[in-house]
Amino acid sequence: MPAGLHDEAGQGVRERNAAFLLHGDADARGPRLEVLARADKLKLVPFGEYIPFPAIGIFREELRDFVRSTAGYLPSMTPGEGVALWSLELETETIRTTVNVCYEAVFPELFREGRRRGAQFALNVSNDSWYDRSAERDLVNAQIRFRAIENRFPVFRVTNTGISTSIDPLGREQARLERDRRAVLVDRPALGASPPPALWLSRVVEWSLLLAAGLAAFLPQSRKS
Repeated sequence: MPAGLHDEAGQGVRERNAAFLLHGDADARGPRLEVLARADKLKLVPFGEYIPFPAIGIFREELRDFVRSTAGYLPSMTPGEGVALWSLELETETIRTTVNVCYEAVFPELFREGRRRGAQFALNVSNDSWYDRSAERDLVNAQIRFRAIENRFPVFRVTNTGISTSIDPLGREQARLERDRRAVLVDRPALGASPPPALWLSRVVEWSLLLAAGLAAFLPQSRKS
């Protein structure tokens, strides 16, 4: 880590939750893996990947001790620095995908930014073993349909113990791998759908609301007698 920065564990390292794009090859020395790209998780899970409320210094140590005794470890991850966009080099074309990790599936702005930057589909890699056998695995899988419809592009969701799915731009399930099954899910994404107008209009709405809020803060307030 750069001088002057310290992680929660005090080990002088920066820990991230990341997905990697690997290329496999082999030569006379044997098999070889090359890292082509990575996607660092931006939205970390409070108390699972980091300890929130850094400004509460007076109770900071007590909070750390409570998390350590409850979870069995002290989470101290560092968020990534930007939405990931991978270029997949195929024989006849290059396909671009935006990649995010686990519960980032519930943040529409991550998918929207990837789509604005030219992603043709999205990939979400999730660890659903946290949810055990609860209905949360169904809920996070349902979120993926919203992300596909909002951005009008395919979304792949790949999990370990949860539900892995391939969703088309209209939110329809093209392929599905049920929970707790060990298998390979194969599907071809339906590329080529045009981005929805809302993808660009959303920024206009966001800035309009901010401008309205700023003006309202300086306008004189009427008083009723």
